[in-house]
Amino acid sequence: MLRAPLFSSPSLRNLLAPITFGIALAGGAFGCSSSSSSCAVTFAGGVAESGTVAAGCGTLTLASADAGAPTSSGYDLAFTASSAHVINLEIDINLGAAPAVGMFSSDTITAWSVVGLAMNGCPYGAGPEAVPVGSFMLNLTDVSKATPPVVHGTLDMTMYVHPPAMTDCGPTETESVLLTF
Repeated sequence: MLRAPLFSSPSLRNLLAPITFGIALAGGAFGCSSSSSSCAVTFAGGVAESGTVAAGCGTLTLASADAGAPTSSGYDLAFTASSAHVINLEIDINLGAAPAVGMFSSDTITAWSVVGLAMNGCPYGAGPEAVPVGSFMLNLTDVSKATPPVVHGTLDMTMYVHPPAMTDCGPTETESVLLTF
């Protein structure tokens, strides 16, 4: 499910609920199925920290037509990340009808979004409807729609901080996220 990146979505209320560090399943029971696989997340920018979590970090689900979703076809790759300083970060990328191994970017995929919130109240956003847009590079090294689906690769993303008035969001206006899944 792709979300509006600049917090015009009702999902903003969901971002405010504190959760524990890691990458969590987002919207389904699909993800890295190998028991030896794990996921790593690294934040760089206003927040600089990293960690690893158990397998099952990203989900590959058939996209559904819901309010706010710009597409109702194909498969969505979704991640939910958090850390000691990032309350919640939701990433959704529509891979189309036939996800495949390969390199993809924000220049080649048009349906994607990122929304996030740091502990200091600073929101993050990126996607084709955001200003500035942000960017990502996605390297899918394994994609299987078997039961359960398996997705492995890396995602390197740059999103922008949208500071509220009178809030110090740090010295940079971007936040970088590197996910290994």
